Amino acid sequence: MFDKHGNRRKKYASRLRFLWQKLGREEFVRLFEEELKELEKNPNLSLSIKPSIHGIEKTINIAVKTNESEEFNLCKNRFVTQQKQEGLVSVQIPLKHGNIKESSVKAIVNLVKNFGEDTVRFSSKQNIHLRNIPESHLGNVFEVAMEASPLSSKPALSGNIISCTGAATCKLGICLSRGLGDAITEKLGKSTINLDNANELRLFMSGCSNCCGQHAIADLGFYGKATRREGSLYPSYKIVAGAIIGDGISKIGEEITEVNAKDLPSFVHNLLEHYLAGNHKSFSDFLNQGGKEEMIKLAEKYSNVPTFSEDKNYYIDWGAETPLSLEDIGTDQCSAGLFDMIDVDVKSMKKAIEVIKSSPSEEEKLTAIFDITLFASRMLLITRGLDTNKNEEVFAYFTENFIDEGVVPEEFKEVIRQAQENNTQGLLQNKEKVFALADTMINLYEDMDDSLRFSFKQAKKTETKQEEAEEKAHAFKDFRNVKCPMNFIKTKLVLEQMEGGQTLEILLDDGEPIQNVPNSLENESHKILAKKKVESYWSVLIEKAS
Repeated sequence: MFDKHGNRRKKYASRLRFLWQKLGREEFVRLFEEELKELEKNPNLSLSIKPSIHGIEKTINIAVKTNESEEFNLCKNRFVTQQKQEGLVSVQIPLKHGNIKESSVKAIVNLVKNFGEDTVRFSSKQNIHLRNIPESHLGNVFEVAMEASPLSSKPALSGNIISCTGAATCKLGICLSRGLGDAITEKLGKSTINLDNANELRLFMSGCSNCCGQHAIADLGFYGKATRREGSLYPSYKIVAGAIIGDGISKIGEEITEVNAKDLPSFVHNLLEHYLAGNHKSFSDFLNQGGKEEMIKLAEKYSNVPTFSEDKNYYIDWGAETPLSLEDIGTDQCSAGLFDMIDVDVKSMKKAIEVIKSSPSEEEKLTAIFDITLFASRMLLITRGLDTNKNEEVFAYFTENFIDEGVVPEEFKEVIRQAQENNTQGLLQNKEKVFALADTMINLYEDMDDSLRFSFKQAKKTETKQEEAEEKAHAFKDFRNVKCPMNFIKTKLVLEQMEGGQTLEILLDDGEPIQNVPNSLENESHKILAKKKVESYWSVLIEKAS
């Protein structure tokens, strides 16, 4: 169906979802059912599965290596499973982040080829599984496994800790989830608790809210987010738990709490102490018997994050050398986890509003009214690729990118000026205007779609430019002050809504934007009709590919 009707020429549109968007539900379903009926007429498509019969090979040309050491027996208990076939076992070789040396791969292959076909599997936990292994030759496998992976001498839990690449290579990533995985492994490795009683526990983590690290199907899962303390960003993780995998009983994990990245290894260690101290059939059973409340209580222990000046280590992610910053995270890809930062400001702003309404203390009200203005000004700066922990820069950025650009009314300039001058008495006298600013920014946030676009009309300056542009273009967008490649992503999103042959005018900053965006669009088969320098920025006219 996709081969007949899908867009195979443009790599960014070569997805089934674009065909759904193009055809609509009714036509999509009609074509699908049409193709299905044709397939059902073909008798050659019936599936015949031949039974796979396994047994011990009659001739094994390697000598048996026996091993009665305590280490061997421990490894056997952790990683060996009896198969249904008599005399055969399955062996897991746990790998750190799925990595293995070439020499170790060759050693494994040279060993298992002696046991017949169909002996190697790779799991979603980034581990190797050897199947149809004669139990008599476990000593041979043990020798190879110990060389291939240091985790073969650790509790099986170490092989059940998986993570995506995180911000190390992924533009969507917020946190360095592999660094967290290593930190948790190290913390548990120094523990005195008996981790062999948690062999089946799944600890999965992702660097952002996307599920590349499978955190949603973990017993204990984490996904990265950015949080603020006094204007400075620090890495933290939302914690999900209690996923169940099984025929007819599966469910994804439930979001329970969050902990800063620095303290998360200690949180995991202490939580496992509580879990293993009880007589629970499973981690899910533990959660249902008070474990959720235990997790929330334990997380509160780590909720008081020190300021940057008190301990900057809390602001440096596991595996990083410098503090977390918006620029490093990659807002250019609309990373979903960054929007947690907006929510933090929204919640803090609402809390400060309650202080104004309920506190009898003048000093508390003065602090709160300034905070409301600050949080309202800062909360959506990240949608413009901007971040700072300096209050004066927050107000300057907000004025330039929201008030001057007509995104919010000019009537708020006065309270922003008072905040810049730290005139809290003036702000308190204008509290209704400050509350109106807070409401405006919350409404703006709720009105914003996933591609950071607002549905409202902007100020007359932008409207005038748009009206002028529409005389020569079907659409107009101002992407000044939008960093690369966010400006390219936004342009693509606009073009996706247009018909082939229609034109779009965009405004870009000088430098990287004008150098990169037109070239990237041409690589997507769109045509650049004109590029014109206007003062300090550029106007680019694009014709959408047919």
